[in-house]
Amino acid sequence: MFANFDLGVFLLAVLPVLLAITVREVARGYTARYWGDHTGEQFGRLTLNPLPHIDPVGTIVVPLVCLMIGSFLFGWARPMPIDSRNFRDPRRAWRWVSISGSDCQSDFWRSFGGFVVVLSAYVPESYQAPLVQMAGYGVMVNSIWVAFSLIPIFLPWDGGIFFSIPFSMPNSPCSSVKSSHTAHGLS
Repeated sequence: MFANFDLGVFLLAVLPVLLAITVREVARGYTARYWGDHTGEQFGRLTLNPLPHIDPVGTIVVPLVCLMIGSFLFGWARPMPIDSRNFRDPRRAWRWVSISGSDCQSDFWRSFGGFVVVLSAYVPESYQAPLVQMAGYGVMVNSIWVAFSLIPIFLPWDGGIFFSIPFSMPNSPCSSVKSSHTAHGLS
């Protein structure tokens, strides 16, 4: 059942993953707020506390099932509630919101990884290897997540939103699907 489960690796990877989902969703919420949508703020989701961003199914159940069956780890965070009707310029706002999570996530993990590696020189030797390993997990997980989310094949993914907006006409089915699924919190 848990054939290849390593508790040490799991504990070292939990903090980077929680920080990743939190930073990504908060960046999207602040970008949406900049463009005029205060929905995330009204729902109390513009916080670096990871608890409001944890989706019970996507953050807990699905990863546990993946661990039990021994496949790759898969999951998701609770999406930031965004209502595109509040945007000042919806086409430009969606492009910025869609790219902001991935951009902030990649910037954060490059700086966090560097910080942890520099910090590890000032901590006792017994903590150095785990800190560097934790930074490595954070960089690896976030690099895969950024690359995966920017694939321009599905509309709810950041890459699909970013690349579909310039090619969609104002009254096209693409724009109506985007605003209907995000109004229900499925972005």
